[in-house]
Amino acid sequence: MRKVLILAVVGGVLVSADTALAIPGDPGEPQIGTHQASLTVTPPAAGSVTGTGIACPGDCFEELDYDESCERTRIGGPLECSPIDPSTIRLTAARGPGWTADWGDGDCSAEPSANVCDVEVLDEQTVSLAWLDTGWPTVGFSSPASKAGPATVFNAVAGDNAGVSKVDFYVDGVLRGTDTSLPYQFAPDLSLYADGSSHALKIISQDPSGNRSSDLASAPSHTFTVDRSTSVSSVSTPASLVKAAPSVTFTPPADLKTNGMTCTTKRGTTTTGSTPGCTSPYTAQLGASPADGAYTVELRAEDNVGNVATITRAFTLDKTNPQVQINGGPAEGAVIDSRSASYNFAASDANGVTITCRLDSGAFGPCSGADSHALNGLTLGAHTFTVRAVDGAGNESSAQRTFTVQDPSTQTPDQGNQGGGSPTTTTATTTTGTDITGTPGTTGTAGTTGGTTGTPGNQGESLDPPVVAARSSAKFSVKRGKTKVSKLKLNGLARGMVVEVACKGKGCPRGTTKFTAKKATLDLTSVFKKRTLGAGARIEVRVTQAARRGKLFRYTTQKGSKKPKVQTTIV
Repeated sequence: MRKVLILAVVGGVLVSADTALAIPGDPGEPQIGTHQASLTVTPPAAGSVTGTGIACPGDCFEELDYDESCERTRIGGPLECSPIDPSTIRLTAARGPGWTADWGDGDCSAEPSANVCDVEVLDEQTVSLAWLDTGWPTVGFSSPASKAGPATVFNAVAGDNAGVSKVDFYVDGVLRGTDTSLPYQFAPDLSLYADGSSHALKIISQDPSGNRSSDLASAPSHTFTVDRSTSVSSVSTPASLVKAAPSVTFTPPADLKTNGMTCTTKRGTTTTGSTPGCTSPYTAQLGASPADGAYTVELRAEDNVGNVATITRAFTLDKTNPQVQINGGPAEGAVIDSRSASYNFAASDANGVTITCRLDSGAFGPCSGADSHALNGLTLGAHTFTVRAVDGAGNESSAQRTFTVQDPSTQTPDQGNQGGGSPTTTTATTTTGTDITGTPGTTGTAGTTGGTTGTPGNQGESLDPPVVAARSSAKFSVKRGKTKVSKLKLNGLARGMVVEVACKGKGCPRGTTKFTAKKATLDLTSVFKKRTLGAGARIEVRVTQAARRGKLFRYTTQKGSKKPKVQTTIV
């Protein structure tokens, strides 16, 4: 029998048979053919998959052939095929630490390791995978402070392959804060803890998959101490009244932060100067042209954990010299023929004055009266009388007059008519004096006499009547141009002195109130009955007494927060 080669495609498989007159349904010999197959990898959401002919994403498809044997095991039976040494492709997935491949169910004939899939390629194979987050997040402290104050913030450094969803902060085992974004920070509420107490801070991070860095027991821990206060110590206090910028000394806190001291000077609510990073001593900054008035120095210290302490000191600037004038007594340059003399004067200042007197170059000492001074036992010759007024800030003013004491026996009398001659007229010397303020003194009266012997002319000036010794004291409350009389009182009164009180301007009581002194003091506060006076109102208190010159005390209210102007005038 002759053999015939038959080629046929059976079930998509190229087969061949070397048979002689094959009979359908005859088992015959196995038929061998080549079969086409393909492998498709579904691109992963991240990472890569590699294998023979596969570099996905990018190249995610591979086509290949394999042999298959087909035969019938019985006559007339179905053709049964089986692969001969089919191809196996090993796929390896990679994404990075913390990620594990989750291959599709049934896609792998074997998984030698977590990220490896062996695929026996038959027909059209498709392989897919998802990624499992199997990494644990990490967390740690970043230079944590040992002390916690108002400005303290604790920082955590956290990481994870899938990102960090939050960091939890625990104080003494209690969750006190959570931060869900960079930088991971926690500012503790220190009001919950006593100053100086110690506490344990722990941190735990968590990723989007719910993986946590650790449990609370093994979480990173840091101990801190609560610091809720600071202070500026040994702060000096300037004099209440000053005529120049005072200095304030102080000791800053030991834990002062860099440039943590700030020294500020204010006049009322207006800042006149401020120095960050100031050191002791600090000299008040009054500005280019400082005005008299009330000032404060504010010392502000901030320590290195944010605690703040503020100390203030107050003072009043008074650069204005008091007013003083001599208003009674021998005029400037006068010649007197008495060994005694008396001077009257007046002094005033917004902050009170101390008055002293002296003769010639002697030391200043108490005057014999509140507004007068008697000089007794004067020697012949030239003398200088000086009265000095010093206010509470140390500003001073003085007034003086010079005069000459002459022996009366040295005066030249008028020559009378000797033996019936014509009378002779002699004119006495006349002197005009000037006090220190430039006010002309009293001019002596020239005497002219006739007759046999004549009468000496006046060699000096007649003394002015003395001034009443009354003194005034007052206190005012001033706010936004509105003034109230807190106290208005007269001292040094003599029985029978007449006191008249008048007020002109907005808020003033009507008419003039008149009193007759019965005691040395007289309280006039009730005249105003807590009235509010507008700016420009003028209060006048006039004190008079028979045979004496009187005094007029005038108080004029001002705008803003300025206290009333004070004037004292001899009337």
